[in-house]
Amino acid sequence: MLISVIVPIYNKQDYLSKCIETILNQSYSNLEIILVNDGSTDLSEQICIEFSRNDRRIKYLKTKNNGVSEARNIGISISKGKKILFVDADDYLSKDYVESFVKYSEYFIISGYIQNQKKVMPTPQKLSYIDTINNYGNLSNFLNTPYCKMYDSTIIKENDLKFNKKIRYGEDLDFNLKYLSKVEDVFFLPKALYNIVESPNGLSRITINNMWEYQSEIASTAYVYYGTDRHFSIGYISINLKIIRTTLYYYMSTFNEFKKMCAIITNTIFFSTLKKYMKEDCSIQIKEKIVFLLLDKKKYFMLYFLLKLKRRA
Repeated sequence: MLISVIVPIYNKQDYLSKCIETILNQSYSNLEIILVNDGSTDLSEQICIEFSRNDRRIKYLKTKNNGVSEARNIGISISKGKKILFVDADDYLSKDYVESFVKYSEYFIISGYIQNQKKVMPTPQKLSYIDTINNYGNLSNFLNTPYCKMYDSTIIKENDLKFNKKIRYGEDLDFNLKYLSKVEDVFFLPKALYNIVESPNGLSRITINNMWEYQSEIASTAYVYYGTDRHFSIGYISINLKIIRTTLYYYMSTFNEFKKMCAIITNTIFFSTLKKYMKEDCSIQIKEKIVFLLLDKKKYFMLYFLLKLKRRA
């Protein structure tokens, strides 16, 4: 079975060689390695060209700087593998990473990872996609990224699933919410074979000016796929409360700015649906209930104060 490994690249010269080497040295060798250079201005292109000359499994493409979502979409469009894995260009893999997925290839597989020398692993279990969504509150660490997962190429291509180019922060969750709606079961693999490297120019270190615009796109996806079906009420609540918290954290420079954003959020259709579901007996965490109640009761200053305290902790 051919596995396509898609690596979007933007200015990762200090990490790229190790990333590619660990893919090439996998114990499972039937790979198609797609390197998509998203307009890098450093030595990333030279590194890619050198590796592609020495291994026929590598496909190298250079594009304009259109962002990581477009780079991944291009990789998907030219991929030939039955399954697809995504790897970030500053990360690296343990030797049997791919092989561990292949053993359970009949499922949508999600595994753990290593970050800051700490293993983060899911509980070994097989869940329906409904239970997976409804456990979002506990599984968000594993559902918010495209790595540590093996996707089915047919599902992606037949349903025309794409990473949303409009979203600069949270595009991975948006994609996974769409993908999960097309699968039956999810297998959580209790292994940590993917090594996350936090590079200086990573997205987590960039100030996002249009956070609400990006998060509202994810909220729209959640509403379309899960917001009108009560089977997903718990998951829908957890996803949207996460969206709200993520948004508000980025609008805390002044209380007036924070208050304006609170007013915008409470006037959306997804907040109305959230409010309706919150009236039901849903087993969500108390901290999530507090955020919602303060927002709903327009206790904006109290919410502002609590989030400030949490940010300092």
